[in-house]
Amino acid sequence: MRKALAGSRADDRLRAQPASRPEIRGLLVKVERRLRTAERSALVREDPDTAFEAAYGAGLLLCHAVVRASGYRLPRGGAHHKETIAVAGQMMGTSALRFTRLLQTARGQRHAIWYGSYASPSPQRIAELVTETRGFLAKVRNWLTQRHPEVT
Repeated sequence: MRKALAGSRADDRLRAQPASRPEIRGLLVKVERRLRTAERSALVREDPDTAFEAAYGAGLLLCHAVVRASGYRLPRGGAHHKETIAVAGQMMGTSALRFTRLLQTARGQRHAIWYGSYASPSPQRIAELVTETRGFLAKVRNWLTQRHPEVT
């Protein structure tokens, strides 16, 4: 894995640290909980920024689970979200490409919502992110079972 990241900023920051079964299971529980939050119709209507944040957070936690299950950790700070998404994509390969691209776009939107004047996301955008994250969750569960059964 380190070879695929050679020369990148993420490679300099990636640290080996074994994951545990309770840690990975806990991350997946949080993913499900955030997805349920993002799907609440009242929240989508009344506070779409928070619903979008919950859906984005679920995707980011999934990427974090991939990195952790692989026995690595990226320290917080700097471009932590961007690097976590990129590293997870590299660890899972082409099956993750579509989702990681979508999540990188959502990361930029989240940043603009929080720190800029970006308009709130539409209910359709939130639903798309939730749907794609649920699909990626299924891929991650399968990948974990095949590649890292020790933590599933």
